[in-house]
Amino acid sequence: MSQSSAGDLLAELESAGVRVWLEAGQLRFRAPQGAMTPTRREALRARRDEIVAHLDNGGGVALVPDPARRHDPFPVTDVQAAYLLGRGETFAYGGVACHGYGELIYPALDPARMTAAWRALIERHDMLRAVVEADGAQRVLPQVPPFEVPVIDLTGRPDAVVEAGLSAVRAEMDHLVHAPDRWPLFAARITLADDRAVLHMSIDFLIADFISVQVVLDELHRLYHRPDEPLPPLEITFRDYQLAERAVRDSPRHARDRQWWLDRVDDLPAAPELPTVSRPADSEGRFRRWETRLSPQVWEGCASAPAGTASARPARCWPRSPTRSRRGAAGAGSPWTSRCSTGHRCTSRSTRWSATSPRWICWRWTPIRPAASTSGPATCRRSCGRTWTTGRSAASR
Repeated sequence: MSQSSAGDLLAELESAGVRVWLEAGQLRFRAPQGAMTPTRREALRARRDEIVAHLDNGGGVALVPDPARRHDPFPVTDVQAAYLLGRGETFAYGGVACHGYGELIYPALDPARMTAAWRALIERHDMLRAVVEADGAQRVLPQVPPFEVPVIDLTGRPDAVVEAGLSAVRAEMDHLVHAPDRWPLFAARITLADDRAVLHMSIDFLIADFISVQVVLDELHRLYHRPDEPLPPLEITFRDYQLAERAVRDSPRHARDRQWWLDRVDDLPAAPELPTVSRPADSEGRFRRWETRLSPQVWEGCASAPAGTASARPARCWPRSPTRSRRGAAGAGSPWTSRCSTGHRCTSRSTRWSATSPRWICWRWTPIRPAASTSGPATCRRSCGRTWTTGRSAASR
């Protein structure tokens, strides 16, 4: 018997009011009086193994297109729900959308051709026409107004004017918070200069994740350069996928998987207690990109620092409960206090969470005092390889 015939039997039973499920690997059912006839009972018994496999695999949930209902509302994912909450002011450090901004630089651009490519892309991808209503449901709009790509023409202008123009567009778009219930949840601009053309893009991750954005950019490029070459048709929509995924959650397999993780929650390591910078509640959340470069000598010191004994261990620490501290001359101006692996109580001006091991890596150490249990001249090693010895002040280094 095939999986589909198992599904047909279950569908027939369901229409008669008979509910069938798995419990601890056993087939169970509940039925109104008279609904479970001898014939139906025998069919369940004869096809038991296949029905168990069918239910264990998600109840035969299939990812199938449903074009007739593609514009009906459907639930948001858990991640989308988190994005909706975070963009509001309910939580600390809120008021910021999960949003991407980028600039694509071309030798030249035809604005009309780029606009046509955008419009074809919007027609092709349902989620580029999606909005999220106030009740938390999302839906794809059947029709939207023609998408416009504004053009800032700075050809023939001095370099300083061009750079100022690019910076102005960047400042306008790089922290956009799109209204989720108003289309579009993305934006584009074109800046034209003598030596280049810049396509500015802003997109809300409510409607596209990182991989989806890569698909959008690839297809935008193809539609711009080869508009007469058709793209392969799309049969499955995000709505189809989301509804199928939610149906799987009702399966015994999902319940077992969920219980497996719940049984281990208490043993999982806690999330890193990352330091945060306080800001006024009414201030605007802004992001800046920071970067630095390590010399080969410093990097070699980081990579080759020995694990060794406590007196030779590299400066790695993990604050169980970091607290703010301004006490002690050595700690002046350093807000974070913790105990490092040598047993010293230290402050660090720069800490990073290690992705390869659940520890804090402190790049600058300042010993305040040795722990009571520490015997001998315990030391802390800096990332550059130099050793901090108890009894020397930070100023001496």
